[in-house]
Amino acid sequence: MRDNLFDLTVMAIVTEKPDMKQIQGVLAWEQVRFKFGEEIVIERAKLLSERIKKQKRILFFLDDLSAGIDLDRVGIPFGTDHTGFKIVLFSGCPEVFFNQMNTAMNYFT
Repeated sequence: MRDNLFDLTVMAIVTEKPDMKQIQGVLAWEQVRFKFGEEIVIERAKLLSERIKKQKRILFFLDDLSAGIDLDRVGIPFGTDHTGFKIVLFSGCPEVFFNQMNTAMNYFT
């Protein structure tokens, strides 16, 4: 933030059994002070993704990753959907990174 590399920095805690609605709520609120109504997870993901795409440069921190996370289901666009942000994953389990990277690589091939 100090070097003005990103417009927003957003952090969410992802546990072994992630609560998608809770993660979506944290990302939406920290990102643009946006609150959801009673939408289902898929609708919330679409709304969140649309909001994120309006931002130019975002840095996401996903902490305490005990299992993989489906970025589409959360509403975080990746790959060619949005090129102005970075995602940093934190985990004490190396297999999580390996599996998450394999999932991401399958998206591009």
